[in-house]
Amino acid sequence: MIPDGVLAQVKRALQCAGEVSSFRVVPTAVGGVSETARLQTNHGDYFLKWNATPWFGTFTTEAFHLSLLRTTNTVRVPAVIAFAESENEQPAWMLQEWIGGASADAEPQRLGARLGERIAALHHVTANISPGYGHPQHQRDGTVMLPHDDWATFLYEGHLRHHIERAQQDGRWTAQRHRRVEQLITRLPDLLGGVQRTPTLLHGDLHGGNVRCASNGEPVVADPWLFYGNRELELVSTLVSGDFLPAFYDAYQATLPLEQGFNDRVDLYKLVWYLSPGYYVADQPSEADNAVIDPILDRYLG
Repeated sequence: MIPDGVLAQVKRALQCAGEVSSFRVVPTAVGGVSETARLQTNHGDYFLKWNATPWFGTFTTEAFHLSLLRTTNTVRVPAVIAFAESENEQPAWMLQEWIGGASADAEPQRLGARLGERIAALHHVTANISPGYGHPQHQRDGTVMLPHDDWATFLYEGHLRHHIERAQQDGRWTAQRHRRVEQLITRLPDLLGGVQRTPTLLHGDLHGGNVRCASNGEPVVADPWLFYGNRELELVSTLVSGDFLPAFYDAYQATLPLEQGFNDRVDLYKLVWYLSPGYYVADQPSEADNAVIDPILDRYLG
């Protein structure tokens, strides 16, 4: 059920967009951390999502990230009609054009060669335009702030350190593992060295659930969490998800070949996900961690 306050604001937003017909609310499985619905009108369909969770991020950020992706002219993203942040206990909401779901029937179009070409184009076009690594943040003067000029430093400060601290809080961390991970962190510059690197705009959360398929078969990426990083991390995220077809990787490699030694760095990047809260249950013992984390530490530390 769409909250009354959200529904009233959405109706006004549709009227401002020139949509004068009434709409019918259709439940949809599309979504993630937010509640969602499909709005059907005489002239087209819309995708609505809302979220009342206090820790939830902002739709302002999502709209900014979608606009950045759109300006690259490389990959299609859903058009944002309107959005509002949470206020006076009313949930935040965002209204987008309706693209479609993530059905298995459309997997060759969604997660195959065409998407591989689009993501490679994104990584190519946005290379060398950023002064550093980090999450783009608009400043009052219109500039974009990026905190790190070194990839190994940002990989630790922007990703690994948070996951390590969370693992410690959840009791998943032993003194021995801490020592070994600290050794690995000190070796990151060497382990990631030897190849030319440049900051590239990354989707940041690229998995099958965040890729839709338009009516013309064009893949459409949604729910970005953009940052400027090394493209190898994005490619490894797709490997971890296991959602993407071999044609995706073949097309990416043909469009923008990966640097030499990429396969030797894959497991190193996998630590970003294996240490994250999405890959464990906090109250369970760490045997599952041992099965995925310790072999990686063994590989790079001996």
